[in-house]
Formats: sequence, structure tokens, C-alpha cells
Amino acid sequence: SGSGSGSGSGSGSDAEPEAVAEAARDGDSLTTATSKERLMKIMSVMRDVRKKGETVLELFDPLKDCLHLLKSHGVDVGSTSSGGESGTGEPEIDGTKLQDFLEEAPLVWESVMKNTYKKKEEILPFQNQSVETLKSDLDGFVLTIRSFRGDFRAGAPFAFDGECSVAYQTLDDYADKLRNLEARIHTYQELEELFELQQTSYPEVGETWREMKYLKDVWDFKAMVHLTFDSWRARPWKELDPEHLEGQSKKVQKQLKAMGGQFASLKGWQVYRDIGNSLDVMTTVLPLVGELRAESIRPRHWSALARVCNVKAVDPTSNDRFVLDDLLRLGLDEHKEEIEDIVETAAKEIKIERKLTEIDSVWGQMQLEYFPHRDTDVSLPRPSEEVIEAIEAHQMELQSIYGMGKFMDHFKDRVVLWQSLLRTVDETLTMWLVVSRLWASLEPIFLGSADIRSQLPEDSKRFETIDSDFKQLMKDATVDAEPKVVDVCSMSGRLDLLRGMREKLELCQKSLNEYLDVKKKIFPRFYFVSSVALLDMLANGTNPSKITRYLGDCYDALADLRFVELEDGTRSCDTVDAMIAKDGEQVELSEPFRMEGELEHYLNNLTEAMRSSLRLILSNALEKAVNWEIEVPRHEWLFKYPAQVCITGTQIYWTEETTQALEEYESGQEDAVKRYLQTCNSRLSALIELVLGDLTPADRIKIISLITMDVHSRDVIDKLIRDKTEGPAAFAWQQQLRFEWDQSSTDVNVKICDYRCKYFYEWVGNTGRLVITPLTDRCYITLTMGLKLYLGGAPAGPAGTGKTETTKDLARALAIPCYVFNCSDQMNFQSMADIFRGLCQTGSWGCFDEFN
Repeated sequence: SGSGSGSGSGSGSDAEPEAVAEAARDGDSLTTATSKERLMKIMSVMRDVRKKGETVLELFDPLKDCLHLLKSHGVDVGSTSSGGESGTGEPEIDGTKLQDFLEEAPLVWESVMKNTYKKKEEILPFQNQSVETLKSDLDGFVLTIRSFRGDFRAGAPFAFDGECSVAYQTLDDYADKLRNLEARIHTYQELEELFELQQTSYPEVGETWREMKYLKDVWDFKAMVHLTFDSWRARPWKELDPEHLEGQSKKVQKQLKAMGGQFASLKGWQVYRDIGNSLDVMTTVLPLVGELRAESIRPRHWSALARVCNVKAVDPTSNDRFVLDDLLRLGLDEHKEEIEDIVETAAKEIKIERKLTEIDSVWGQMQLEYFPHRDTDVSLPRPSEEVIEAIEAHQMELQSIYGMGKFMDHFKDRVVLWQSLLRTVDETLTMWLVVSRLWASLEPIFLGSADIRSQLPEDSKRFETIDSDFKQLMKDATVDAEPKVVDVCSMSGRLDLLRGMREKLELCQKSLNEYLDVKKKIFPRFYFVSSVALLDMLANGTNPSKITRYLGDCYDALADLRFVELEDGTRSCDTVDAMIAKDGEQVELSEPFRMEGELEHYLNNLTEAMRSSLRLILSNALEKAVNWEIEVPRHEWLFKYPAQVCITGTQIYWTEETTQALEEYESGQEDAVKRYLQTCNSRLSALIELVLGDLTPADRIKIISLITMDVHSRDVIDKLIRDKTEGPAAFAWQQQLRFEWDQSSTDVNVKICDYRCKYFYEWVGNTGRLVITPLTDRCYITLTMGLKLYLGGAPAGPAGTGKTETTKDLARALAIPCYVFNCSDQMNFQSMADIFRGLCQTGSWGCFDEFN
């Protein structure tokens, strides 16, 4: 490759100077030439010499070095010679040895250069004359370029709204003209180079080509959009997928915006804006088309659309040939708000239509249920929860629909009809249930109680009339095997009939309540019994065995009575000899009690019998308790008496013995209280041994209660010893709940601090007692002092900490009846008044749970 390269370089270096020299020699004959062609030829040679001057000079030294290098490596350069070989074997150029040629070449080139400068001076006048002509031509050509530019800006399809083919032809014509202008520019630029003039720039040409390129791209885009939209317009209405088309349209919009970002002026072209406008229209129209394809659109909505668009009719659903173009020609984009209003109306109306259809369906199947009343052939209505919930829900939904204004207009008649029907159903069912409840509660009283019929003759006659009408009503209502709620409740005149019955029944109820108030005043514990139970008790007042199940509502412990067994083995129907508690404990009455006469009177007598029996049993038990340490010890004595008597008796003796020990301590016997503590411990130990043995459940509860009280008693004694209490008047003893027996009146005087009261002798049964803690003691003191001050008490604390139970336990200790009421927001001043009337007249305590 070294040999070839060197040979090529040498050949080139020979040819260049020779060619230039030949041109220079040819120039000799041009000194007198005046023709333009010959001048151009001379100027071309001079230009070539000028352009190659420095380049050729720089070739000579490298060529010499290359030849020397080849020879030093023994390379034969003769084989690459372009001019032949001499007899010595060295290469030649035009008969001159290569070495000599390279030595002479710079001198030859310098001669050519001098010749060129000489000729340049000779032809200078001709050259100047041609330059002036050329400048004049260039000025005219610049005006031609500017004229073309103006023509392009005015005539190119920037704002053309015709066919794409016409726009393309226009662009082709301008491209041809521009190419011709570019050819002339090339010619002028060569002349400027020959005459060494500064080359003229033509920015208009570049700008025109750039605008033409982008204009062509825009028209290509427009053609693509037109083809796409034309294919969409031809699609049948039933095959349209507006969501897909809308996505495609948005995609094309993004492409258009991207194109606008490539060339700043492009966004100002009308054709670009036309494309944007057509895309905007399609983007606006396609969502409307999608909404118009919704299932909520009905023929009436198409008619509304036709009116908005000022056409006779539009109905794609019944025309298989209806295509998207038919809809687009209506100018939907110009009526966007009106169409959206139609679509919104249709959407709201379909919801209303579905809801009304659902209401039609539900109430077309909804049946009214009945249940048999006791052992009669009369059935009373019992609407299911489903019916009640449906009435409430559908009334609210219809009210909501009615408030929807124009959206409801088409269905107004149906909505108003259903509102009226459901209102009637609601009022009729409510009235029917009230009448049924009143009739069911009064029917056994007015028809089954001779006492009521004799006491309230006018109301009994009134009720008989109501009873007849009500039974006929129920007979008519239950004729159908599957009675529909709407049909039964909306029957003409039924609601008015029920209202009349209610008014008459309320008169009967009022008379009955007045009658019951008389009974309650005689036996105030009736205030704590429900009206239904009280009416049942009054109705069965002559049959005591049927009223015993309600005794638990009147008494704390008393739940049943044991009727006397007659000689023939049967039970008496009106004479009892024992009380039975809710916990199963039985207490014998002091004498058989006969339940005869008016219910309220013999229940008052029963209460007195209960108290006198307990008073007698307690008196007997205390007489036997005197001999605890001599004959019958306490742990044997307790099996003979009821739990309440055992606990109260123990408390009486503990009070008496503690007071005596404190008095002895006060008089100087320092170990008196300590000796009594030993007695308490020995009695407690005896009870503990009993608990460890076999006992009946009732005895075990009784003994555990006694142990509970004994442990507290022992702790009190121990504290008195530790505090070195001076005597029975000390507060440490006065703050305890103390029981003192009055033998003359057989009363028990209960004392704690400044509070004093009599033992109430209410039977509390064998219910057990609470463990007494320091907090319990404080509650006892606070509650009893509140009573002394004619106030109430309100224990406060978290749930489950014993507020209610502490109150009940204090009541049990005093043998006072305590009624617990679970309060709710249903309580009103009337129910509270009844409770207080009962409490005042019975001397009972009322415990109101959750009163806040």
C-alpha cells in the first residue's frame, strides 16, 4: 500500500501544476478577447488557481519525503510511474525524471501564479464591467425571490378549506417554482464566486421550504382526520362504540398538539385551526352520542332532541339505516347544554321509573298477616317488619321523588297516587293496630268480668257495639286467602270506621282507668303493675289461684301462696297458710288467711298478714336466742327460722351485746370488748364448720349470708378495740347500722348516725347479702342521712360497681320494699307520676336506674 500511495500522490502532484499551467498558457490568447464566454473561461481558470494556490504548495515537501522514504526501504517506484522509465530505471514524467520533476515543480507553480496575477490585471476592466452587470442582475433576482415569497404566503393553502387534492396540487406547483429558483440561485452563486463577490443569502427560500414541509404535513394530517371521520360517520347507530371513538379522537388531538409544538407559526395557520375545530366538535359530540345511546333515552326524549335541533323527527331506535352522520348533521355541538339537559332528565327519569316499578312490584305482592286472638275465632292484623319497613322507606323515596321538580313531571300522576295509597295504608294500619290492641285488652274485661259489667254498665254496652263491629270488620278483612295490604287498607270507609272505633274504645279505656285508679288508691302496689296485668288480676279477683302469678310485681320476695289442703285431699281455692318466695323459701303465716271479697282489700290484708307473721316469728326467734350460750347454740337455732329473721335477730343481738361491752369498757372493764370479740369469733367459726358440711342450697345461702354479716360485725369490733373506742356514744359505733328490739311493741328500731326508722317487716326472702366494705358503710351513711334530710340519693360510678345492689341491700336490711325501674326516653311525666303515687302510698323506695 505504501508503494501505491506514493505513486498516486506523485502522479497527482504532476497533473495539478501541469493542468493549471496549460490553462494559464491558454489565457495568453485571451488578452484581447471581449466575449463574455471567453471572460468566464479565464475567470474560471483564475478561480481554480486562487483556490488551489496554498494546497498545491503544501504538496511538494511531503511528496519529496515520501519518495526518499520509499528509496531508503528499497522500494521500486518505477512500476508505479505514470510517465515511463529512463534507461537507468528511474521513473519519468513527460521525459523528466521524477526526482528532477519534484525539484522543478515549485518553480513551475510559482510561474503559474505570477502569470495568473498578470492576467488578472490585464482583464480587470472587462471584469469590472461584468461585475456591475452581475450586481444589477442579482438585485432583480432578489426582488423575484421576494415576489415569489409573497405569492407563496398569499396563494399557498394555509387557509384553504377545499379538497385535499387541490391543496396538494397547489403545493406541487409552488415546489416546482421553488426548485427553478434554487437552480438560478446556484448559477448566481457560482458567478459571485468567479468574480470574488460576497455571496448573497436567500433566507426566504429556506423559510418557504420549511413552511411548505409543515404545510404538507398538516394537509396529510387533515386528510387522515377526514378519512377517519368519514369512516366513523358511515357507522350504523346500533354498532357505534362512542367511548372507543372518543378515545381515538382524543389521541388524534394529542398528535395535533404535538405537531403544533414543532413549529411556532403552525398554530396560526387556518388549516391547523380547522383541524382543531373539527376535532373539538367531534370530542364534544361523541360524549353526547354516548349519552344519547343510554337505555334511559325514550321516544319522548328523541322528540325533545328534534325540537331542540329544529327538525321534524329523530328516532335512531326505529331506523336501521340511521348512521352517525345523520346525528352529526343535527349540529349537536351547538346545542350541547340543551342535549345534556335532556340526557340528565332521562337519567333521573329512568331512576324514578325503576323505583316506581319496584314499588308497584313490592306492593303487588305484599300481604297482610293475621294471628288468632287467644282461643277465639277472631284474627287480628300483624303486619310484618317487612311491611312496616317498606311503608317507611317507600314514603321517604316518594317524597324525595316529588321534590325532584321537572324530572318528576312525567310520573307526577303515579307518584301522587302512590303517596296517597301509602299514606292511607300507613294511617289505616296504625289505626287498625291501635284499635286491635285496645279491643284485645278490653275484650276480656268488659265481656268476661261481671264486676266490670256491673260497675261500668254504659261502657259495657258501648263496648258490645264496638265488639260486634270489630268482629265483622275482621271477618270482611280475612275473606281473601291472600289479602294484599294495599287492597285491604285502602278499602272505602275502612279508615273512618276504625277512627270511630278508636274514639269509642278510648272512652271505654278512660272509664276503665278511672275505675282502676280507685283500685290503686286502695291497694297502692297496683301502681307498679302493668295495666294489662292489673286488668287480668281484677278479672280473676274471685279466683285467687289465677292472680298469684302477679304477686311478684307487687312484692319484693313474695311470688306464690300455698293453699290449704282440705280433708278430701284437694286444695282450697281461697285459703292460704304459707308464703312462697321467688327463691323458693317458704314462711308459714301466723294463721290461715282467706282471700275473699274485693281483690284490693284482701291483698291489703295479705300484706298485713305477711308483716304480722314475720313480726311474730322474729319475736319467737329472739326469745329462743336468749339461750344461745345455754341450751340451743346459734348454729343450730338458725335452722328453725327464715333467713331474714335469722339475719335480723343476729344483728339485734350483736347491737345489744356490743353496746353492753362498750358500756362495761367505759365503766372500767378494759377487756370487755376483747372478750366479746372472742365470742364473735367462736360463733363465726361454728358457722364456717357448718358450711364445710352437707347442706341444702337454701340453708347454704342462709348461712353464707350470716357469715357475711358476722365477718363485718367482727371487723367492726376489732376496729373498736384498735381505736380504743370510749363508749357506745362514740362515732365509731354510731356510724354502724344498729338494730334495737322493742319488746313491748315488737318493733325493731334501726339507727345509723342521726337516722332513725322502724323495721318495715317486708319479706325479702333468702336472697343473700352483699359483702360490706368501707365504701358500703359510707353509702349507707350517705343514703340514710339523705332520707333524714328529706332528700334522695344518687350513687355515681362506672357500670357494674354495685350502685343499684348497694341500694337494694340497704332496703333489705331495713325490710323496706324497693322497686327498681330501668328508665328510658319512653318515660314521661304521667308514668313518673304513677310511680311516685305508688311509692308515697306504700312507703317504698324507688331505685331509678340510668335516670340520666
